[in-house]
Amino acid sequence: MCASGLAWANSAPLPPTVTDLVGARGLSLSGYLAMPQSNDGIFVNPAGLAVRHRYSLEGNFLLDRVGGDTDGQWMSASVVDSQSTGVTGGFAYTRLSKGPFPGWTAHLALAAPLTDSFFVGVTGKYVSLDGPGEQVRTISGDVGAFWQVMPMVTVAAAGYNLLPAGHRSQLFPGVGGGIGLGSDRGFQLSADYRANFVTPKKTENRMAVGAEFLLADMFPIRAGFLQDDRLGGKFWSAGAGIVTPNGVALDLGYRQQLDRSDHRTMAVTIKFFLFTNQ
Repeated sequence: MCASGLAWANSAPLPPTVTDLVGARGLSLSGYLAMPQSNDGIFVNPAGLAVRHRYSLEGNFLLDRVGGDTDGQWMSASVVDSQSTGVTGGFAYTRLSKGPFPGWTAHLALAAPLTDSFFVGVTGKYVSLDGPGEQVRTISGDVGAFWQVMPMVTVAAAGYNLLPAGHRSQLFPGVGGGIGLGSDRGFQLSADYRANFVTPKKTENRMAVGAEFLLADMFPIRAGFLQDDRLGGKFWSAGAGIVTPNGVALDLGYRQQLDRSDHRTMAVTIKFFLFTNQ
């Protein structure tokens, strides 16, 4: 364990990939697979999109910095409609403007309830990236499940990049699971585990916990902890936001590596909620 920590401290962190796409809420929580999802459930767990009824638009900006260098930068716009029909639809377009693999991605998600408490979802993605010595033009897909076991307990699972698309440096397959306790109208906790199969013989683990508290029905306060073998270290995270009565919300997220003080990630998300009926 000490040797692993020393290796993390002395090696440069790996830059984020398409599989690491997340918004400000997810960044600040670190672990939230089993929480009802905002639009970035398109990237994390599509089943969670169907848990709450809403029509929402989101814009994300994320910046990953190591020292004075930008390791990754992306902007995304997304829309989710779980209000109009019994099947939730979501779409996200992301532009990766900086990093070793610049380009763009498009995600299309569908989700639906199988019972009043059990939801399933699928996300298809097209990825167009240009990296050093490798051009990525491929499709892949994720699946997810979300179960409201009882009013204060949720369980979720997801599989990532399940189509044999190749390009494992950016689209490695993985599986994850999580448990949530509490309510998204008050205080909730979440714990996640994920296994990334970066090569057929190498598995890297990701473990995270997160907490969220809604203050005065307007101000979400968040914090989390992440240990990620692929990113190469341990991280703390925090964030806050505001939800206005007219359906506009703003989230801020920050993540700092514990092993390297010069590795940090910042994100901001603006949200517009229309026809919400939760």
